Amino acid sequence: VTNGIDGPDRYGHGTAMAGLMAAKRNTVGIRGVSPGARILAATQRYQSWHPAEIAAGIDWLVSNQVAVILCATTYLWAPEISNALRRAESDGVPFVTGGYNADPRTGGLINGDITLHGIIAEHGMEFGNMLVVTTTDRQDDYWPVGTYGTNWVHMAAPGAHIATTWNDGGYRYTSGNYVSCALTA
Repeated sequence: VTNGIDGPDRYGHGTAMAGLMAAKRNTVGIRGVSPGARILAATQRYQSWHPAEIAAGIDWLVSNQVAVILCATTYLWAPEISNALRRAESDGVPFVTGGYNADPRTGGLINGDITLHGIIAEHGMEFGNMLVVTTTDRQDDYWPVGTYGTNWVHMAAPGAHIATTWNDGGYRYTSGNYVSCALTA
């Protein structure tokens, strides 16, 4: 969203997260955990992940008096983001994020990048408004790609093979710590 103007959800991720949180009950689809809840989207240009944009998004959400901020994206940790999170904390706005998705074959990060979910979470215990979530599977076991750590993960929630809305008007199954975060937020 740029200057309050709606933009397309080119990749479906925003639509999927919104569906998990707020899809209304109807005769053909799924229902979110809080049907009809108001959602404000703050997004960055695809793959730009500039810290100033992320910080501005957090500030914009706080200024619009959101009840909770869901961080369902990947980006690097930076001082601008820390400062924005401190402002959100001082306004009493909870911030839900997740452990990064790790490749079980290598133990490394998917796509090889360090993510907010890992970095902020490791540093994030200093933020009283942050809830770090990881993923469980359908049997409520740890999901093999989820990230764990008693020093920074607060809870686990379902997030593997979950049906949600998609940007083509249909539905898809999706998995990941983002899913767990959306269901928790």
